[in-house]
Amino acid sequence: MENGKALKEAYPGKDPKSYGCKACHQNAVGKKGDLNAYGQALQASKGEGNAKKLTVEDLRAVEAQDSDKDGASNGQEWQAGTNPSDPASKP
Repeated sequence: MENGKALKEAYPGKDPKSYGCKACHQNAVGKKGDLNAYGQALQASKGEGNAKKLTVEDLRAVEAQDSDKDGASNGQEWQAGTNPSDPASKP
């Protein structure tokens, strides 16, 4: 759950569920190949095979993107407490 620590540091005070595997994966137990749109953006930013351990800087690098194409950037979604990989969840 290393990546959860980076998420908590970058976006403190959010619902604890926000920091789980589903932040970047489609399933509650993150596995290779099940990345959601936000996880895919992080992987593209870090490079194939390098997104296993994320830093606050990695998360900040994709804040301006809109991974779920709902009109709100990933950073706006994290600040609002909405899900940057779910187009139905927007600020």
